[in-house]
Amino acid sequence: MKRKIFKSILLTSILTTVLCSAIIFGILYNQFYEVMKTEVKKEAWYIDAAITVSGEQYLGQIEKEIHSDYNNRITLISPDGTVIYDNYESAENLGNHLNRPEVQEALQTGSGEETRMSSTIGEQTYNYALLLGSEDVLRVSCTTSSIFASVRDFIPFLLLTAALVVVLSMYLAKKQTASIVRPINNLNLDQPLSNDIYEELAPLLTRIERQHRQIDDHIAELKRKQEEFAAITENMNEGLILLSSKGMVLSINKSAADLFGINSTKYLGKDILTIDRSLTLQKLLKSAYSGFRSEETQKLKKGQYQLIASPVQSAKGVDGVILLIIDVTERNLSEQMRREFTANVSHELKTPLHSISGCAEIIKNGLVKPEDLNHFIDQIYSEAQRLITLVDDIICLSKLDENNYFNLPKERIDLYLIAQDVINRLQQQAQKYQVEINLEGSCAIITGVAHLIDELIYNLCDNAIKYNRPNGRVDVTIKKDEHSVTLTVADTGIGIAKDYQDRVFERFFRVEGSHSKETGGTGLGLAIVKHAAKYHNTTVILKSKEDVGTTVNVKFPVE
Repeated sequence: MKRKIFKSILLTSILTTVLCSAIIFGILYNQFYEVMKTEVKKEAWYIDAAITVSGEQYLGQIEKEIHSDYNNRITLISPDGTVIYDNYESAENLGNHLNRPEVQEALQTGSGEETRMSSTIGEQTYNYALLLGSEDVLRVSCTTSSIFASVRDFIPFLLLTAALVVVLSMYLAKKQTASIVRPINNLNLDQPLSNDIYEELAPLLTRIERQHRQIDDHIAELKRKQEEFAAITENMNEGLILLSSKGMVLSINKSAADLFGINSTKYLGKDILTIDRSLTLQKLLKSAYSGFRSEETQKLKKGQYQLIASPVQSAKGVDGVILLIIDVTERNLSEQMRREFTANVSHELKTPLHSISGCAEIIKNGLVKPEDLNHFIDQIYSEAQRLITLVDDIICLSKLDENNYFNLPKERIDLYLIAQDVINRLQQQAQKYQVEINLEGSCAIITGVAHLIDELIYNLCDNAIKYNRPNGRVDVTIKKDEHSVTLTVADTGIGIAKDYQDRVFERFFRVEGSHSKETGGTGLGLAIVKHAAKYHNTTVILKSKEDVGTTVNVKFPVE
């Protein structure tokens, strides 16, 4: 812009200078032309006076003077048009001049003038004719080249003046350009309306101010959306990675970074394969960049994760890929447990049914001696009771899985009284296994479902009795403090190996060598304990050592 203004001002100055020089040249030319006409007329009058005063005898002297002193063309013409004398050409070589306009006018009015191209010398000439007393016509002619010669003397001064004007114009143009541009360069574009500058720029500054407000609004909106997006993605349990059309990482949330064990900021703008080069991921991305949504399961950090790649498509093709990583470890484990549960239930139900069916068939066919009949009837009754217990436990677990107990209102209950009732019901069983069971503590009020708390305590105490030793002990303790109530069931039984301690709460899981079948257990007791504790927002802590015993703690919050 600065250069454009400079060139514009300089060009204007130069054109102005050239135009002024041309005008001056024209004025000088016109002025010299008028002077030349006046001089030619005066010269004709002087020659006329000389001839009048000197007479014909002085004509030769005048002709001599004309030859020697005058640059203008002098022609003496008789009344009939014959050229008597010419200082440029021999009179004999010139034709008749009677028809020349200036000659005709002189013969009629005494003087005449005309400007025309001379056929003799080939230049434009001014011709002035004067009628003499002798009736001859004296014509004085001056060429325009003589005018140019006079004006030419001024040309160097004109050129010098023009050069000075151009130099001065350049200086002034540069200075004026800087003066014009300086306020523009010093504009405060952050606050356009605070500038005190040319009023012609006011609409532009107003528009800039309006655009600033719009940009600020857009930036604020984008920032808000970015913060919302970050808040959502950073708090997602699922991993989320956004990829460009070339596979570069645009965004990666905390879950995905933790999953791959990387610092998310260091991998922004890098290829996704720098994070994970597995064939599973490469296959997944190849399909996504072809425009197809695809899923794959991959093992990461001791867990199973489902990788879902969805293409982001537009009219131009695939602009990027959204990679979602979902932890399906628990889902797969639940599915596996469901299959195992179904198989175990089928097996557990089949065993007592076969026993009942076999005993009933023997009795039906009359193959039982009268004295053995009671034995078979007891067997049928025992297996039926086992079936009832198994079905009750399955129903209880099913309700806990489906959260059906949420429909039951929680109430304030005394944990000590429930434990005391459970121990009273288990005294006969404890005597059968030669185990002493004791309760210590005092009244402890918690909020919960009495039926579930009863199941929890019963299953813990039942296991402690069944897997104890003859003359062993089971100690049930209720301890309370300001914030919680702790239920502790400790036994002196066979204990649980460390390798199995994390699995004893699985359904139908039995520790090898524990003789669970002989004790009549269903393998669901501790699973019910786990779910009941979870329903009451608490956890079960198990500590056990083989051949020493097992201690289970359940801490209930006090509301």
